Amino acid sequence: MKKITYISVLLTVVLIGACKKHPLPDVNYYSNLNGDVPSVTTAVVSNITNTTAMCGGNVTSVGSSFVTAKGVCWSTSQYPMVTGSHTTDSVGAGSYTSYITGLSPNTTYYVRAYATNSYGTAYGTVKTFKTAQSGSSPTVTTVVVSDITSSTATCGGNVTSSGSGTVTARGVCWSTIQNPTVSGYHTNDGTGTGIFTSNITGLSANTTYYVRAYATNSYGTAYGVQRSFTTSNSTINITISTDNVTNITLTSAKCGGNVSDNIFRGVCYSTNPNPTYNDSKVDAGIGSGSFTCEMTGLSPNTTYYVRAYAYMPAGYIPGIEGIEEYGEQKVFTTTVPPDGALYGLFSVSATKQVRFSQGLLQYQASTGIWRFAANQYYCEGENNANASATYSGWIDIFGWGTSGYNGKYPYMTSTNPTDYGNGNNNIAGTNYDWGVYNAISNGGNTANTWRTLTKDEGEYLLYYRSTQSNQRFAYAKVHNEFGYLLLPDNWVSDVYSLNSVNDNSPFATVNVISDNDWEMLETAGVVFLVCGYHRYNYNGNILSSSKPNIWTSTYSDDQEAYYIGNQYDGFGVDHCYRSDGYNVRLVQDY
Repeated sequence: MKKITYISVLLTVVLIGACKKHPLPDVNYYSNLNGDVPSVTTAVVSNITNTTAMCGGNVTSVGSSFVTAKGVCWSTSQYPMVTGSHTTDSVGAGSYTSYITGLSPNTTYYVRAYATNSYGTAYGTVKTFKTAQSGSSPTVTTVVVSDITSSTATCGGNVTSSGSGTVTARGVCWSTIQNPTVSGYHTNDGTGTGIFTSNITGLSANTTYYVRAYATNSYGTAYGVQRSFTTSNSTINITISTDNVTNITLTSAKCGGNVSDNIFRGVCYSTNPNPTYNDSKVDAGIGSGSFTCEMTGLSPNTTYYVRAYAYMPAGYIPGIEGIEEYGEQKVFTTTVPPDGALYGLFSVSATKQVRFSQGLLQYQASTGIWRFAANQYYCEGENNANASATYSGWIDIFGWGTSGYNGKYPYMTSTNPTDYGNGNNNIAGTNYDWGVYNAISNGGNTANTWRTLTKDEGEYLLYYRSTQSNQRFAYAKVHNEFGYLLLPDNWVSDVYSLNSVNDNSPFATVNVISDNDWEMLETAGVVFLVCGYHRYNYNGNILSSSKPNIWTSTYSDDQEAYYIGNQYDGFGVDHCYRSDGYNVRLVQDY
């Protein structure tokens, strides 16, 4: 029994080994498990004659190492290998063309592309073709090229013999590479023998081309002698004009022009006459006809010179020299803000923009004069403890609605919240609003030209407003004072790099702004809400603030009103007792 068992197992092993299938010698037949062979595809077979054909391939991936050889291999057997007939066409990745020669007439062949690296040889799919019957191809000559322009030329040829079959196609083929074939650009100029003329079109200016005549019969395609020619240089005559400047503001303006041909176009501008393409510019892209551009980031109250331009770098279109033409010069001066107003524009609703005052609102009781602080980072601080009806200094901390109207005096320090404002009413648009009731001495000195933001406007300003860079505010330190930067609607992030943008948390990173940088930022329209000081409701103490505290014109109830500033140790809009002493920052509708 033991002997029989051993024989059975042996027969099983032999039978299993005998049933193992061998793979067909196809794609990636030679490979090494330590790396990847290339990936290659096989091109369509073309230009088949009785003894030649054209094929090729495309190495789409080199695998794990450089491709040291690529080409095609062919055979009358189904799976040709590089060990048989093959071409060697180049190295590396990319497409290539292979010329197959030495074939037998009227014979079916199999061909496929291959690519070899140090890990093996990969093959593309197998293509099949059949050579033509034995016979001769036509005889053709190429005539001299004539009538050469920047984009056209005339050539042709003469089919002097049809060979062993009828000429079914004739014409010329051309390329910027020598020995062009009918697989590239070519004309079809009839059949049969004799002289023919070919019109070559779609050429590039100032470019050398190679051309030769061809003639095809059933036994193949024959070519005449190669000739070369160079297209002429092209010129473009540009007419350009500059439009009048419109929509002039503090920091922007619109201008444009009209050009007669497709070309790069736009406007260039400078504070010096005759600006050029190398100065500040707004590109309107490639085109012809009229166009309009918006110039932004301008300086207020500044004279600018602007011209429309038409530009094309040398060589952008082969054979064309660089073009740089200008329209007539226009001159304009940007506007200045109203007295006491800053440059920047800020959306406080979907349809309304405002400008902020140049600083906190201040009051001098001994004279009854209102004014704005000289700059955005100044506050009176502990001087507010001296507030009285006769105080000759300046105060900038006020209870809510203390415009001086109806006995609501700016120097009030009552701790009773109901003593302030106008009961259960907003003060927007009423005489209880500081900017409506009072003339601001350095803000136009006319009443009802300024106002206080509403609660909804404050929330829109901080949370919902859109800017060009979607950046609205950032925590900062200016001139050693903490506060928040408000970024205008036209703010772009590359003007100045800021940290913790739109971060209203107590952990926002402070941006320390140098005096020089602040001057630049203020000119760009940035507003600074200084933290300053506030008066505590319960005991009247003057305390420094960790956040700005700016009254709005909106009441919460008969004891509280809304303000912009400290919100749960963050920055936002909240409400507090009307008897708290907060700052006032007025705005002016744009």
